[in-house]
Amino acid sequence: MLPTPILFDYLTCNIPFQNLPSNLQLLELCDVPQLYSISRVGPTPSQIWSFQCLRRLKVDSCENLKFLFSMEVSRSLPELVSLIIYDCEELEQVVAADEELVQLPDAELYFPKLKHIDVIDCNKLKSLFPFAMITMLPQLSSLFLRGATQLQEVFRHSRGDNIMNKMEIVLPNLTKISLSGLPNFVDICHGCKLHAVKLLHLRIYNCPNTAPSLRKIQVTFLPC
Repeated sequence: MLPTPILFDYLTCNIPFQNLPSNLQLLELCDVPQLYSISRVGPTPSQIWSFQCLRRLKVDSCENLKFLFSMEVSRSLPELVSLIIYDCEELEQVVAADEELVQLPDAELYFPKLKHIDVIDCNKLKSLFPFAMITMLPQLSSLFLRGATQLQEVFRHSRGDNIMNKMEIVLPNLTKISLSGLPNFVDICHGCKLHAVKLLHLRIYNCPNTAPSLRKIQVTFLPC
């Protein structure tokens, strides 16, 4: 039996996160206008919250949310399996850009158990993660993106296209990709070749600028 989630909405958002139980597994944040990031409620930063046991996070209709995680907070989510984001019109990044990230050893995983990512109707979002985080999502299995009009790629990079064209990104457990209603979406990581040996399902609908290389990606069908 799944634990009952703790729900924050516009009536309960005055409850400080630091009072949440340390063994919290499910958290829903719905219609919280004061939420600017998971570590920031209100105009000034607060303390870093740790969610060591959190497995499922849903964020819905948080109108001032700019980014979901700072790098410090993402390090405190070792058990997160499912991330769902709906209708956050001001969301620009899922993980805030941090130059220090590129200096981290590959062994340091920010989301070691994250399997499912759903992002729907976040129209200022241009990418989800920094490029260096590709190696930090080893269990990612499903990616569902819909109705994000400015979204261009999943992993953003600042390197030259000539360098990126020679690179291959590996998502070893990715089995499902669903993309719909993304008029500016180009690729998982623009200029890179996606290597997903377990991919079983690829759906691309109403994404007119998607790179041909993504549309032609090899999908492995298992025998019935």
